[in-house]
Amino acid sequence: MAARFTDLAVDALADYLETNYPTYLRAVEVELGLDENDLPDPGAYKRADLPFDDYNNPRVDVFDEDWDIDDDGADIMIDVGCAIVWSHSGDADHEAGELLARRCLTAIIECIWADRSLGSTVNACLLGPGSVGSVTEEKLTRHAFKQMVTVRLQEVL
Repeated sequence: MAARFTDLAVDALADYLETNYPTYLRAVEVELGLDENDLPDPGAYKRADLPFDDYNNPRVDVFDEDWDIDDDGADIMIDVGCAIVWSHSGDADHEAGELLARRCLTAIIECIWADRSLGSTVNACLLGPGSVGSVTEEKLTRHAFKQMVTVRLQEVL
């Protein structure tokens, strides 16, 4: 049973972001006085925790990490812990890469705040903790952030 709900949560979150996230990138650009497309649209949205690549830049990965089932006998509530990982390859300018990541994270957060039902596909999508990081290989630096969310689903018996 859990696999059905984790699939639903990941698909709902990835589909919602793919449809709506670019709008929030444009809104952050306007808010900060940036030029249009200074914050690049993702080259791909993946439904898995994948190794970094340079072909889809930036890239958004959406995947489940855990779940919790609350079965009170009448209704079953399933909370699926999902990760949103945004990553981007850049040069050795760490400050510019981290600034870009923070701005794109702002757009992710605002996108989810705008519709916590992810287009009426789930009961709720609640923001959790996040983290940032970077990996440098030769002259290339991969900047990334991970935003945790809880996607709440209900099974009515």
